[in-house]
Amino acid sequence: MFLLKKVFSLLTLLLILAGCSTNETSNYRYIFVGESEHWKAKYDVEGTEVWKDEEGNRISYSHEDRYEFLLEYKGTLTKLASYNKLEYSFKTSSGGGSSKLNLDYSLQDLQFTHRGSSINGAKLSKDEVIKVIVKWGNNKEEIKLQSKK
Repeated sequence: MFLLKKVFSLLTLLLILAGCSTNETSNYRYIFVGESEHWKAKYDVEGTEVWKDEEGNRISYSHEDRYEFLLEYKGTLTKLASYNKLEYSFKTSSGGGSSKLNLDYSLQDLQFTHRGSSINGAKLSKDEVIKVIVKWGNNKEEIKLQSKK
């Protein structure tokens, strides 16, 4: 009987404490895709937002996300390797990235990946257009990535 009272008291205390703080968590995932004549690209982002009522009316906000940018050449390995250099960049409202690569005939994949994350940075809007620029050899193409509906 004593153990039952203790368990009941503990559960009551936990319910009271849970009622005192208000937390609202929201998870999201957006996938942006696009392509040009020679390239396909995808930007996949997952994030979490937390709103917390800390002291009465004071609300705090935190946000974190993780992204993966994938760029894929539509041609052959031999053709891509013949260009020697590849540069790409992408820009979002919450940041961006870029890379410069030396290509050679030992190239083994037509896909290039760029990953990153942020804590308490700007949140990407699902309606924005992500601009990608790809340069290889004397060629240059721009890709606009839009949210997959």
